[in-house]
Amino acid sequence: MYFIIFAKNYKETSLKPNCMKSFFSLFLLCIVSIVFVNAQTTEPKLSQIVTIQIRTMSFDASNYTIQDFIRKQKITIENQSQSDKSTNITFLLTANQYAIFDTLLPKIGNVISKNISTSNYYDSKQEIELELTYLQNQKTSYEVLLASLPEKNEQYITIWNELRKIDDQIFQKEKRMLEYNYDYKIELNIYDDLAGPSSSKVSFVNMPGFEYSFLQIENPLPGLSYDMYQGYFLKYLFTRGKSYANIGAYKTLETDKNDSTAYSELFVLSFGQDFYSRYLGRGNKKTMNLYSSYAVGGILATSDEIRKNYWFISPSIGVELFKTKYILIDTKVSYFLPLSLDNRNLRGLSYNASFNFVF
Repeated sequence: MYFIIFAKNYKETSLKPNCMKSFFSLFLLCIVSIVFVNAQTTEPKLSQIVTIQIRTMSFDASNYTIQDFIRKQKITIENQSQSDKSTNITFLLTANQYAIFDTLLPKIGNVISKNISTSNYYDSKQEIELELTYLQNQKTSYEVLLASLPEKNEQYITIWNELRKIDDQIFQKEKRMLEYNYDYKIELNIYDDLAGPSSSKVSFVNMPGFEYSFLQIENPLPGLSYDMYQGYFLKYLFTRGKSYANIGAYKTLETDKNDSTAYSELFVLSFGQDFYSRYLGRGNKKTMNLYSSYAVGGILATSDEIRKNYWFISPSIGVELFKTKYILIDTKVSYFLPLSLDNRNLRGLSYNASFNFVF
């Protein structure tokens, strides 16, 4: 359009040669302006949906904290549901409000998960604006038609009902448009930790790995046990709990050729579970998660002349050094306790380190 106008003016106006540079400069400026305006209108409009799950030991205090924030910031709540065990709230925030909200999270409780998804809503906003324009024009046409009809006319009642439907559609579209005036949509779920988990559903994982263990016997007895053993194990985690199975063997670090009855190898098959403290984050940190655990299983103890089976239990305390969705590195100290008359000379401390990964 701009090009046609300038071309027409150029033909109808006798421009001197020294005016040519000014003419094309002005023309180029118009083209750049058009491109700049179009770039602005098609600029991506990004919004972020933040889904947060929090467990708290002080359920009432946590609810008061979030409600106080909403009240002071004059935030409109989209949805809210509450029971004696949980609170679920959905609301919209600007970038400045979100910065304040993010610093408030540790005061509400222990953040179990925080997932952020980003989307470009430019196309959907444009679509809703077009629908609103159409509905507004349709409403105007119906209002004009309605004014020309007598109230007792059957067609008057039909058009009046259609107008009510259009008004409702306009309200819903305008309500939807409000979401595009904000940068963040927050879906906050707060759970009462004292009430226990909200679901008993087991979450299974597939995380094989390896474990190294060093076992030191408290009271080694010649003819039965040696002082130190080291072991290598396959460790398979199968729930997020963490529940796991171990299979492997200990082998003595020292052997006495004159002692053919002392156990030189301990073959182990066991099952174990780890437990996190609710006061220390329930294992949701990436590093330094403290946990306690137990393992139970069987031992096949062998020497040159003897083979014997034992049951054992092994309580532990450990630290997850590093954990993500894909890998786990942890270490623990266990007390190895065979359930037999020989436990005095077979029990001892074991020091363990393991590495697991998602397969």
